[in-house]
Amino acid sequence: MAANPRMPLYAMTPQKAARELMLRNLRAAESAARRLAGGKAPEALHDFRVALRRFRAASRAYREWLGPAMPKKLRHKLKEMVNLTGPARDAEVQLAWLAGQFPQLTAQQTPGYDELHELLLRRHRAAYAAVRETVAGHFAQLAAHLRSSLLEPYEESAETFAQAAGSQLAGLSRTIAAGVERMRSAEDPQRMHDTRLLIKRARYLLEPVAAAAAEGKAVAARLAGLQELLGEIHDSDVFGPALAEAAGELGALRSRRRVESALTMPGPSPRPDRPTALPEEEGALLALAGCLRKTRENARGALAAAIDGGESAAAIEGLGRVADALVQVGQDRRTTMAKA
Repeated sequence: MAANPRMPLYAMTPQKAARELMLRNLRAAESAARRLAGGKAPEALHDFRVALRRFRAASRAYREWLGPAMPKKLRHKLKEMVNLTGPARDAEVQLAWLAGQFPQLTAQQTPGYDELHELLLRRHRAAYAAVRETVAGHFAQLAAHLRSSLLEPYEESAETFAQAAGSQLAGLSRTIAAGVERMRSAEDPQRMHDTRLLIKRARYLLEPVAAAAAEGKAVAARLAGLQELLGEIHDSDVFGPALAEAAGELGALRSRRRVESALTMPGPSPRPDRPTALPEEEGALLALAGCLRKTRENARGALAAAIDGGESAAAIEGLGRVADALVQVGQDRRTTMAKA
């Protein structure tokens, strides 16, 4: 059942192409997992998550053609693996954003920045440790089960993968269009997040077959731009509560240190009504909150411009045309094969 390396995915049957695509993503995930376990590759976690998300996108879209190759138990374990990596990736993104804000702070605000950076760094290390332990202990076994299941014998149909991909993308284009239209009338973070996930899924399904349609690669690039805007909004929405929580944790830590100091220092205890918060530290957190608000407002402004300016509509309409083109390519290929 090995795929012909000279035959493009879109020309294969859905059964063969879906398995080939998922095996490619599985190999990519295994490579990233080895680098992640070694702890020396900064992009390993990102690569691992992307490979698993691409794998899951294909398994979901082409379930009809996979049959028993992806049982519910394996799908559930794979979802758990992806979810476990979320906190580590969030901390990674937050640290990168924080580093970019440092030039905007004053010298007096540096202590507050340093405290917040150290707190996020501790969270990042703890999350990474959990991911490495799970990846090292469980993913190799899960990958072996997934590969074994995908390599089981299967029956092929007369359809082409181009037809199957086109059909899936046509449905996604309509759903994405509805989601973007709803975003025009109301700023709902969950709705934006859901639409971003749909756009990402469409990209993952389109990219392996993009070469079969004239607009394929251009539409994939447009979808990536729209996804990036929504991703910036989502990251800022996630970091907002995290920043507020961190501020509370830092405040509690400073209070504990003052109490411990009062217990050990000679002389009178400090007056309880005396201000205890350090202005420069509070100022740093407030300044960073303002930076985060500006980041979110800029991203939402860019998204509104993309919607009002027709850029998002062009991407979605292009996706619909590519979906139709893929179906036609698949039908033509099927007709040619039948005549041969």
